[in-house]
Amino acid sequence: MLEAMVLAHLRYLENAERFLEGGPEPILTPPTQCSLGRWLAGEGQGAYGHLPAFQEVVALHERFSTPSPPRRWP
Repeated sequence: MLEAMVLAHLRYLENAERFLEGGPEPILTPPTQCSLGRWLAGEGQGAYGHLPAFQEVVALHERFSTPSPPRRWP
């Protein structure tokens, strides 16, 4: 299951990279809607939520899954 979650996020990253190179815009999924996000918020939180490393993973996943606002250049 973990391997599938990692592969899904690698595909997400590849799609974002393709978009930056002029490809189609990727479908954005809120961090709580993907399989890893659901696990982090549910079973993972219950089992590992007390661990600082788990909270770090949650924060990293949130940053990874949340697009940056458009940048305005001067």
